[in-house]
Amino acid sequence: LDDFYLNSVLPRRYDVMRNVTKCLPLVTEILNSVEKKEPRFKGIYCQHLPKDGIRVLSAKKFEIFLYLNPTGAFSVVELDNFSPEFPGTAAMKLGDGRKRSMSLWVEFITASGFLSARKLRSRFRNLVISVLSEKRFDRNVARLVDD
Repeated sequence: LDDFYLNSVLPRRYDVMRNVTKCLPLVTEILNSVEKKEPRFKGIYCQHLPKDGIRVLSAKKFEIFLYLNPTGAFSVVELDNFSPEFPGTAAMKLGDGRKRSMSLWVEFITASGFLSARKLRSRFRNLVISVLSEKRFDRNVARLVDD
């Protein structure tokens, strides 16, 4: 049993960890590109090897989940103090202290005055799709998986 663990399990585990670590800069680049297209979404990704948010399918194929985390209505997101709950988080900056700053969010506010999570997810998803469709991202390396 020890031989199997040393000869099979440990090398495979190391390969998976190495491959996941290699793709973390790609995830950061995707989130930064989303932020460039839409400054209201601040992309944050933990650089240490996260366990939540990654599903390993094989040694070279895995899924990384990006979560949309609204960090509170009508407040400024302090990115220095912001610690994401999940490894891949796009924080939304809802206000910056100016009176008209909430007018930026009119497209996401429902008739009852609440932010629509469905509209926010849809916008974020469309931004990720547009970033992944750029020529610098190979479809075999990074692609969006339906929920």
